[in-house]
Amino acid sequence: MTIDSPERSITINGSIFNVKKLKQELIIEMPKQELKYLSIDTSNGNISADHLEVQKGKIDTSNGSINIKNLVMKNEFEIDTSNGTVKVGKTNAAGYDLSTSNGHITVEGKNKSDEFEKNTSAENVLSIDTSNGNIYVN
Repeated sequence: MTIDSPERSITINGSIFNVKKLKQELIIEMPKQELKYLSIDTSNGNISADHLEVQKGKIDTSNGSINIKNLVMKNEFEIDTSNGTVKVGKTNAAGYDLSTSNGHITVEGKNKSDEFEKNTSAENVLSIDTSNGNIYVN
C-alpha cells in the first residue's frame, strides 16, 4: 500500500489486508483543510467518508459500495465502481453525469433512468459510473 501526500494531495493504492480475516477495516483521518486532489483505488472493499472537501478527486473500486455523506468539490469528482451501489448525500455539484447498468438512479428523491445528465459543462461536475449497482444522489 502507498499513501502519498505531496502538496495537500492524497493517493491511496494497494492491498494491505489479509484475505483470511472476515472483516478488515482501514480508517484514515483526513486533514480539515481542503485537499487539492484525492485518489482512492481499491478492489473488494467498501469505501465510506463522512466529509470530503477537495478541489478534484477520483474514487475507483471493484466489488464494493461507495458512501459519501458530504462532498464539497471545486472541480470534477469521478466515482467508478463495479458490483456496488454509490450513495452521495449532500454535495455542491453544479452538474451530474451519472450512469449505471443493471441498476437505477435516484437524484434528489426522484427516480431517473439508467443514465442522467444535468449541466455537464459546469466546473464542478459529479461523474458516477457503476455496473450492477444503484446510484443515489441527494
